[in-house]
Amino acid sequence: MMEKEVNILLVDDEPIIRDTMTCILQDEGYQVVSAATGAEAIAIGKNSFFNVAIIDLKLPDMNGLEVLHDIRKYNPQICALLITAHPTTDTLISALKAEAYDYIRKPFDINHIKLVIKRGVERQRLFIENEKLLKNLTNEKRKLEAILQVSEMMSSILNLDKLVNFIVVKSMSVLNAKRGSIMLLDGSDKQLFIKGAKGLSDNIVKQTRVKLGERISGWVAQEGKPLLVANVERDLRIQRKNRPQYITKSFLSVPLKIEDKVTGVVNLTDKLATSEGVFTEEDLKFLSIIVQQGAIAIENAKLYKKVSWLAITDALTELFNHRYFQVRLAEEINRARRYVRPLSLIMLDIDYFKNYNDINGHLRGNILLRTIAQILKNNARGVDILSRYGGEEFVIILPETDLADAQAVAEKIRKAVEDTPFEGEDKQPDGKITISGGVSVYRQNISEDQFISRADEALYKAKNLGRNRICVYEQ
Repeated sequence: MMEKEVNILLVDDEPIIRDTMTCILQDEGYQVVSAATGAEAIAIGKNSFFNVAIIDLKLPDMNGLEVLHDIRKYNPQICALLITAHPTTDTLISALKAEAYDYIRKPFDINHIKLVIKRGVERQRLFIENEKLLKNLTNEKRKLEAILQVSEMMSSILNLDKLVNFIVVKSMSVLNAKRGSIMLLDGSDKQLFIKGAKGLSDNIVKQTRVKLGERISGWVAQEGKPLLVANVERDLRIQRKNRPQYITKSFLSVPLKIEDKVTGVVNLTDKLATSEGVFTEEDLKFLSIIVQQGAIAIENAKLYKKVSWLAITDALTELFNHRYFQVRLAEEINRARRYVRPLSLIMLDIDYFKNYNDINGHLRGNILLRTIAQILKNNARGVDILSRYGGEEFVIILPETDLADAQAVAEKIRKAVEDTPFEGEDKQPDGKITISGGVSVYRQNISEDQFISRADEALYKAKNLGRNRICVYEQ
């Protein structure tokens, strides 16, 4: 028995030669198909694969070289042996030009034919393997170049949202996948959530939460090991029905790791450009390289975000700091001027804060500042910009807000503070912690300093009228 089936196309117009060679070659384990004419041989070669073609140079309807030329259109790697009863120099030159492997003289030695076929088949096998190896090396080189380019680009992206989507898209591109996602680990509840994805519905992205150890991504995150599955229905580790939204049954899942700490998981599904749609060990290797670089880039993006946040945030209250307030106020004033839109400002001050601080101590005073800041967050709107102005003073920028609405926001905050119990407030002059506030609305002919000054004037008016109240600036 042969190690691998070898198909031979025998083309000769003499029946006795065809029958004799067919029997001999079949006894050797070859699969033989014969043809009596060139046209018949070309028709057969067009629809079937052959390793070897044995062709008589003189056929009733055409020259054997013409037959070989046409068969090569459909079997480009075929090993050709030419038969001739009258070899000449011109015949040999023509055979070489046609890239025939060898020629056989009539009457032929069958042992010689067997040897030539064996060598020709081996030569073809090596040629095909080398061609496949070259193709694989070319693909690997292309992927490595793409990965190098991806790694360089990842290091320059500091926005976390842009970075995770970039990693997903590029991983899918390199590995010819139709769907992909990055899931990050939420440190508070140890659950994975989808941070970036392509090919998944918005509902899946928003609603998916996976605990460590649960489902495929949860297992990968818990174990810190990559998972390559060729068939989700047959793999003993999974054994579940393929979900209808997935085209193929193969997937890759690789953990994002910094040293030994797992920070998330990258998933790819629906392999394209292959008949089986199955990911390979090579795919896993390349994805692991991308993910390793991606994990570092994601941590850098998180660190950059944290540093950037610290640069604009008051450390005690976690509201924006005075410097960032000035930047945002200038931006909002420019926008209000350009588009003639309403803009308001609230300035708030804790009543008798020095008294509270002196009696209860600085530590308790810091707790009070943090609590007031949280009340501001809970009662302001999502578009409002909250800042600590200095000491016990806070400011709120209210885009697209007129004086009446700004006054309503300020009053809501004042009431929330008044209704909140604070430790040690019974020692305050009014027996409780309260705030006073001033509201101003931007006018086209005033400067930034005037805008702030008007809110400040309204605040001091509230103080002078007895505190625990909101006043508005009046022209």
